[in-house]
Amino acid sequence: MKVTAADDNVFADLGLADADELKAKAELVIQIIEIIEERGLKQAEFMGIDQPKVSQLVRGKLAGWVTRPEPPVSRSPALRDWRAASS
Repeated sequence: MKVTAADDNVFADLGLADADELKAKAELVIQIIEIIEERGLKQAEFMGIDQPKVSQLVRGKLAGWVTRPEPPVSRSPALRDWRAASS
């Protein structure tokens, strides 16, 4: 079996057209999961959105989610607090 080292973006290595966006989404999901675990939050408490949508997100089902330069203001106090602490 031949093994090839990956570059910085595995999605680009796979030849996917939207590789940069897929990488950004994956990195965002990792950060969201880390915050949920660090704070001991239930997924819905963190996101302020329906639980099934959060479950899909943390399972890597990213279809339908978009990346934006300026995310909309969240209804979730936990997410607003995190954004304020991160800036």
